[in-house]
Amino acid sequence: MKTKTLIQQAVATTVLLAATSSAFALSCARPDHVMQCKSMQESKTSSPAFITGTLVLKKVISQEVREMNIGGKGPAVAEYHFTGSLRDKKGKRDVKNEKIIISTSCAGPWCAKLPENNRSGNFLLTTNAKEGLKLHIGACSFQPTNLTDQQLKEIEACVTPEPVKPKVVENKGSSQIYTQRNKDKKLVE
Repeated sequence: MKTKTLIQQAVATTVLLAATSSAFALSCARPDHVMQCKSMQESKTSSPAFITGTLVLKKVISQEVREMNIGGKGPAVAEYHFTGSLRDKKGKRDVKNEKIIISTSCAGPWCAKLPENNRSGNFLLTTNAKEGLKLHIGACSFQPTNLTDQQLKEIEACVTPEPVKPKVVENKGSSQIYTQRNKDKKLVE
C-alpha cells in the first residue's frame, strides 16, 4: 500500500513538473509587429501585407490529430476569404473575397488554432507573386493584432513604402539618339 502511494505521488509530481515547465516555456511575450514587418520587408522571398477586415472560412485543407496535444488537434492549413482593406507594396485598396491561406504550428502540446469563421480584426501577413497572401500562426503568435495608433502608423509606413522619386536631370538643350550604328560610342548626359 505504501509503495502504491509513493508511485502515485511520483507520477503526480512528474505530471506537475512537466505541465509547469511546458507552461513556463510557452509564457510568450507579445511580439513587436512593427519589427516583424521590418524583418519581412528586408526578406527577399516575400513582402508584408496588412489587412483590416473579416475572414470567412472556406475550407480546411488539412488538420492533424494529436491525442497528446491540448484539444487533440495538431497543425492545420485552411483557406479563408477576406473582405476589407488591404495594404501592401502596391498601396491601399479595398478587396472582397480575397483568398488567404492560413497555417498553424505547435510548440509541444500547445497548438495555435485557426481563426474563427467571420473573425474581424487587423492581420499582418506575407505575400508573394507565386503563392498570394499567407498567414502563419504559431503557438506564440497573436492574431488578430491589437495595435496602438502609433504602431498602426508605423506598420502602414512599413507595408506601403514611399515610392522612390526619379532623379530630375537638368535639360541642357541637347540630346543624343542611341542607335545600333553608334552603339560603341559613349553616351553623354
